[in-house]
Amino acid sequence: MQLRNTTSSYGALAKILHWSMGIIFIGLIPLGLWMSGLESSDLKWTVYGLHKSLGITILGLVALRIGWRLINTTPRMPVDSASWEIRAAKLTHLSLYVLMLAMPLSGWVMSSAGGHAVTFFSLFGLPEIVEKNPDLGKLAWNAHGYLGYVAIGFISLHILAALYHHLFKRDDILTRMLPSKKP
Repeated sequence: MQLRNTTSSYGALAKILHWSMGIIFIGLIPLGLWMSGLESSDLKWTVYGLHKSLGITILGLVALRIGWRLINTTPRMPVDSASWEIRAAKLTHLSLYVLMLAMPLSGWVMSSAGGHAVTFFSLFGLPEIVEKNPDLGKLAWNAHGYLGYVAIGFISLHILAALYHHLFKRDDILTRMLPSKKP
């Protein structure tokens, strides 16, 4: 199993990070929508704690992924890729990275500004990122919600582009990120 990327495929670490981040990030969206409609109860606060912990997990994983991407090669786009496809892919990936940073950070600001603790799976508490401030908490709450809808759009675009490349262009954009593809 090759850890590092090559010019034609992603290595094991990039694939593990991609799929674990994707599953968690996508899962957080319906979880967040569902939990926001729950009545105040032990279940609601347990789910909020899980949502926050998974958000902090995303924050750590995306930091690791960005670091790995900076010190590692990235597979080339197929030679028949149009310049607009290359720019769109770069913009979409950049947007997803920004969203995976902004979503957990806005949630952390929202919790801190609202006077709510953020713990990591009840193992340890994280410091308050801002002081209690209801106005800032409301702003962060709105930003977090809107960013969630933006994330749905970019995640959908990312998935549709991968399927377009696989089904219509018949190139290796999708398969080189699959766990079974060897670099």
